[in-house]
Amino acid sequence: MKDYLPTDPESVISAESGDLAVGVAAGLVAFSLKCSMPIREVVALAQPFVNLAAKLPDSNSTLPILTVGTHELRILSRDFDGKAPWLDAIAPAQIAMAAARPTHLVGKVDELARALGALGAELPLPHDVSPTPALTERQLSLLSPNLGSVGPWLDTITPVQLALAAAKWSLTIGEVIFLARPLADLGVKIPDLGHIPPDLRFNETQIELLSRHLTGLSPWLDGIMPAHLIRAAAVWSMPFREVADLARPLSVLGIELPDLDATFPDPVLTDQERRLLSWQLDGEGDWLDTIVPARLARAAAEWTLPLGEVAKLAKPLVAKGVELSAMPPEAERWLEDRAVIQSLGFLNGEIDWDEQYLDPLDMAYRCVETKKDPEEFRDALALLKALEFDVDECIAYAAHCAAHAQQPPVRTDQTAADEA
Repeated sequence: MKDYLPTDPESVISAESGDLAVGVAAGLVAFSLKCSMPIREVVALAQPFVNLAAKLPDSNSTLPILTVGTHELRILSRDFDGKAPWLDAIAPAQIAMAAARPTHLVGKVDELARALGALGAELPLPHDVSPTPALTERQLSLLSPNLGSVGPWLDTITPVQLALAAAKWSLTIGEVIFLARPLADLGVKIPDLGHIPPDLRFNETQIELLSRHLTGLSPWLDGIMPAHLIRAAAVWSMPFREVADLARPLSVLGIELPDLDATFPDPVLTDQERRLLSWQLDGEGDWLDTIVPARLARAAAEWTLPLGEVAKLAKPLVAKGVELSAMPPEAERWLEDRAVIQSLGFLNGEIDWDEQYLDPLDMAYRCVETKKDPEEFRDALALLKALEFDVDECIAYAAHCAAHAQQPPVRTDQTAADEA
């Protein structure tokens, strides 16, 4: 039941009406349908999971037999899949999703509102969208981040989204705007791009330049700094002047650009610099714009190099458009310690470097596999903690094992009898 309801009590009550939130009511209906359970019994089960101030109806009161199904609930599902998370209102993107399918979902909104209203939730009805236009797959893709035809769906089409579509579908920006117009009739916000030449085209390299990690995927940049251009020139092995020329047309999208006529050196990346900049340390892509100490530690563990040596390898990246975060003072004592990096290498496969976390159970398995005492990883754990990793449980586990190992065996009368 709790998986169908919000975890924070504040979201149970609608801030506007003070009634039960629509998303909570939708979760109750979904649970009823999933478990083939009468809504009266579901309401009774829900009482312990929601805020006591929630205006849930009395389970003994007359509640309707549901006349809606999981199919109708899709219009209140954020990802349009009939599953949580639920929305508290029907968003324009949901109307567009319903309009793209011959399922007449929009016509069943009133019926859904009545079912939720019986539970004390008031569903705001959208503006009249009848008759709804038939949408193409490309129009639907415009509502999806990265044009991936998957949610969460967008209620606003940004200029970058239109440029992404133009590059991916080999269309002019004017042709993409024409495709997007029917979405505005459904309440989707479309930017005014009348100042953009309709025959303007964008290529995929320009879109990659707009993305933070140079992948052509979100997150997108609102402005491009010189460091971003220098980094792009470095990872693409492209003259800086060519990268600057790629960036010039992006200004019509509202992207802030630096002085593109300034003179910058053409940066060249070494093999190890390229690997440091790539997400998986393989030099292949998902390029980073910031190198943090945790990344240096991961590289040190994989390359079996002292942390200080990896830090020196990273320093020239600053001149190549990369931000280098300072090493915490607490970690500096291990900069030249090869033994601690060797220990870190044993744990490398178990460490979640992105979340900066090591599960004590994974550490225990690794100790068994390598036939090592947890205490042997004490300095490696201390280094991770200095780098702000969540390893307190692992440190406690190693300390417990050390204390248990030092404890002399207890001699009992039974022990003496066994020895005899």
